[in-house]
Amino acid sequence: MSARIIIVSGPDSGREFPIPAGVTLRVGRSPETDTSLTDPTVSRLHCELANDGVKQALTNRSGRGTLVNGKSVTQHQLRHGDMERIGGTVFRFVLDALEQSETVMQPAPRG
Repeated sequence: MSARIIIVSGPDSGREFPIPAGVTLRVGRSPETDTSLTDPTVSRLHCELANDGVKQALTNRSGRGTLVNGKSVTQHQLRHGDMERIGGTVFRFVLDALEQSETVMQPAPRG
C-alpha cells in the first residue's frame, strides 16, 4: 500500500513525499535524507518512516524527539491521518487508498 507525508506547517509547508511499499523514507535537514527540510529545528536525520506494504512505522532518530498525535515516541505504528511533529515542522501521514475513499475507516493496529 502506498503512503505519503504532507507537510502542513513549518518552513516546508505544502511539500509532499511519497513512501512506496518496500521503502524507508529518511526525514531530516540533511541533503542526504529523502526530504532535505529547511527547518533549522529539525535534526539532520530526525526520523524514518518505513512502509513494508502492509504496516507503516515511524522510528525517531533524533535526540530532539518526535511527537505523534501530541505524544513523544521512539517507535510508532502509523495510521492514516496521524500527525507528526519534528522541530517546528508538522506533517500528516496519509495512506493513499484511504485518502481517496469516501469513508475513512481503518482497523486498530494489532499488537
